[in-house]
Amino acid sequence: MGVKYEVVSSVEAAAGRFGLSASSGIYLEVSPERAKAVLRSLLAHDMAYGCELMPATMADQLSAEFVDVFAGQAPVYFTNGTFGLPRDSSGVGPTWNPATGATFDSGILVIAQDRIGCAWFMDED
Repeated sequence: MGVKYEVVSSVEAAAGRFGLSASSGIYLEVSPERAKAVLRSLLAHDMAYGCELMPATMADQLSAEFVDVFAGQAPVYFTNGTFGLPRDSSGVGPTWNPATGATFDSGILVIAQDRIGCAWFMDED
């Protein structure tokens, strides 16, 4: 996780600055509310087995704090899949486009006026 005071021209450029894949087509734009939901999910449960990592209240607080870092900076949020987002089918798990070499990875990239941010998580099976 981190924030860099830089200006970038694309989400791929931002991803590359944090060591994530800079390939096109990996990241999709999400609303601030969905960014919080993704972070809340990734903080509260591991990606491989869904085991609790921290209480939901703490995950809520931390996800809100990360998103709030960019308030007033015209932020645009991106993720690489459906972790923490509503599902079309209850029996089907999340999908994602890998941004690292890990078995599972997801998170939020943020592009704002004068800074970029990344909260990214990886898990192995």
